[in-house]
Amino acid sequence: MEGGQDVHSEVSVSEESDEDKPREIIVEDSEPQIPVPQYSDEELDKLVEFVQNMTTLFDLHESDWTEDCVETIRKWFMNVSELVLLIFYDGNALSASLGFPAASVLDFTYFLRLPGEIFSVDGFHDCVQFGTMHEVDGSMLALLEIVFAPIFFAYEPWSESVKSACLEAVHGFLAHVSHLHHKLAGFTVLYIPTEGMHLEPLEAVKDPRYLKRLEAVATHWMTQIRTALADTDQTDHDSVCPSDEYDFWLYRRK
Repeated sequence: MEGGQDVHSEVSVSEESDEDKPREIIVEDSEPQIPVPQYSDEELDKLVEFVQNMTTLFDLHESDWTEDCVETIRKWFMNVSELVLLIFYDGNALSASLGFPAASVLDFTYFLRLPGEIFSVDGFHDCVQFGTMHEVDGSMLALLEIVFAPIFFAYEPWSESVKSACLEAVHGFLAHVSHLHHKLAGFTVLYIPTEGMHLEPLEAVKDPRYLKRLEAVATHWMTQIRTALADTDQTDHDSVCPSDEYDFWLYRRK
């Protein structure tokens, strides 16, 4: 009996000791709170006025601003999770959007903020990032050709096979975008790659991968030229001699 009592007491002590142990309480992290700007009506109106004054679009008049535009600008200031504000003409109507327009536009003014950034009236001009893009398609093409493409061309850490595949894709993409951009204006313009412009001819011919990429661009040229020559809408049938054809293409280029 005593032995049984001892066992019972040991079990009781063990259970009590387990109950007395501190238990780890896991608290799930709550979602981060999005800050809400606290503007007075005067401050919000002043910020909206700043945006209106900083918007530079072709043929923009003060009377073009609508209540919908102003309300969208107010929403952008009050919702700090919206990072982009665009002002543009949708047809003949001035529009404001918290994202990029779905349709093609001639130009737009953009305003950018950092995530969670709250603007103040005094510091708005120092903190906001803004600008205007005219001829959006052409501006994007120039940005790709002048800024981003040279970064790819000069990047060294890639292996030769990876670099060749990436640069071939870059040339193909730029050639296609350049063709589409100029085709909208009725022109046939050949894409000129800038890769290897610093190389001497004798040095360039020693790189077979580089030559292969140039050959791919030349193949794209031939396709463009065949398409242009086969397009009867671009040919003046009244041309009687080569000089007339030459003058016609000069006229189209202007």
